[in-house]
Amino acid sequence: QIQDAMTRCGMDRLKPRMEDAIGTDGLICAQDLLIDAEGDAPVLNFNAIAQGYSCDVVAGYLHSLGVHDMLVDIGEIYCEGLNPSCGDAGQGIVTSGNYRKFYIRDGHKYSHTIDPRSGQPVCHNLLCATVIASDAMTADAVATWCMVVGPDEAKSVLERLGLEGCLISDVDGQFDIYRTEGFDFE
Repeated sequence: QIQDAMTRCGMDRLKPRMEDAIGTDGLICAQDLLIDAEGDAPVLNFNAIAQGYSCDVVAGYLHSLGVHDMLVDIGEIYCEGLNPSCGDAGQGIVTSGNYRKFYIRDGHKYSHTIDPRSGQPVCHNLLCATVIASDAMTADAVATWCMVVGPDEAKSVLERLGLEGCLISDVDGQFDIYRTEGFDFE
């Protein structure tokens, strides 16, 4: 069943440019997004970035009203304003994790995070990833990505992208906390 589902999933099934799928009427049909028009119509799921994106939309609306000091919290966070210790900044901060949404069967923990490369639940010890980025949608996407790839590759992801973050892993029942150099919450 997983292999069958995998044949219907993946960004590689979609045209690289959405503009190539726009019809003469200016609309996009899901079937026209596919490289192979014979396949099943795609179902696009933006859950991995939806809350972060929503924070950014609300922040954009507040900006349009002239608001510049804000904390938008709708499950993920976008904050902006003058902080005496940091200066004036706007950033998204998001935590993704497998510490609440999982189940255990036959002694094995099954996460709600699915690795798109295998179609299987992730099976590593990273419990959560908190990421700070210039906007909440980016922070949301990167935090989710970290939860897919696990703690070692997540460290590389944060470094490669130049983002601040905190990763908490379960190592033999103890918390192992990794923080980038600029992630200071004390």
